[in-house]
Amino acid sequence: MVFNELDDQVVMLDSRAGRYYELDVIGARIWMLLKDRLTLAQLRDALTAEYDVNDETCLKDLASFLEELAALGLVAVDSGEAADQ
Repeated sequence: MVFNELDDQVVMLDSRAGRYYELDVIGARIWMLLKDRLTLAQLRDALTAEYDVNDETCLKDLASFLEELAALGLVAVDSGEAADQ
């Protein structure tokens, strides 16, 4: 996976699949946080500190976004951390 930051967005190229992806500002922020291998709870805490969103909505949207990335093969989600939420 090759990715590059452009302004507040991230563009990615999956050379194996020949697909191009673009993440908006919040998606790009999540992508950058994922480099630090944070838990779901840590991701939620970082995002709620930066954006005007409550914990429940953030966690729901974050889980959905990560599932979408995982379905595309862009990330691997460790489901063993569910108890840490």
